Amino acid sequence: MHVAIQNSERAKVEMSIRDEKLVGLNLVLALIALGLGYVDILSNVSGHSIMTPYIAGSLQGVTPSYSAWGTTIYLIGVALGVSLSKPVSGRFGEIRVLSIGFLFYSVISLTCSQSETVYFYAPCRFAFGAIGGILAAVAQAVAL
Repeated sequence: MHVAIQNSERAKVEMSIRDEKLVGLNLVLALIALGLGYVDILSNVSGHSIMTPYIAGSLQGVTPSYSAWGTTIYLIGVALGVSLSKPVSGRFGEIRVLSIGFLFYSVISLTCSQSETVYFYAPCRFAFGAIGGILAAVAQAVAL
């Protein structure tokens, strides 16, 4: 009985935390951070397309057509990430997904930049896209 009371009180506290809205300066700062992250995720496609010849040269000299697969694989990851965003944010909460997601996004970005072979680069780009897709959808939902 005691455990049931604790669980119901815990649920009430969690509900009240979810119902709190950002206002004033906190809202402005949150929207700026979300906007910058969202722009970074979206600009990754066009930025990668421009950098394809340079990326090819750093991936043990593969041709630019192999490096161009990075854009395709990234977009496949984004499509998967967007479809996973609702269940993931429902399970873990939007703020937690954004906080941890941007951390993972940064780590995967660093990993992609350090890739020396196309065989390591391609899966990193896929993970980069999947995390970016989740973050884009959740950031947009939080901003609205």
